[in-house]
Amino acid sequence: AQVNSLNANIETMRASSSDTEALQSTISNLEQQLEMKGTELENAQSSMKELSAKAETHASSAERLVGELVTLQEQLDEMKVANTRLEETAARVPMLQQSETELVAQVNSLNANIETMRASSSDTEALQSTISNLEQ
Repeated sequence: AQVNSLNANIETMRASSSDTEALQSTISNLEQQLEMKGTELENAQSSMKELSAKAETHASSAERLVGELVTLQEQLDEMKVANTRLEETAARVPMLQQSETELVAQVNSLNANIETMRASSSDTEALQSTISNLEQ
């Protein structure tokens, strides 16, 4: 009876040992999974830091581009004002050309009048000279 009891105890211990081995195997597997998850978490955190750095770089670039866009818009506004002035000046060119033509015609007319007056003056001098000669 004692032998049977001992054999039963040995079988119980073997079964218990087998269960312990299975539990240890399960614990070992869980520890490996935990280690892998820890590595995945570290990788994810590293990726997050890289993405954060890229986001900051892009934000900085976006701010710089907004500044450049504002500058370009200001230059465009200045160019529009300059273009308006040029268009106004171009609209006055035909009038100025007409005025120039009229002024050239007036100068030519005045030059002709001066020549006529010179000729008339010369004729007057000749007549006075003739009158002087006749009076003598």
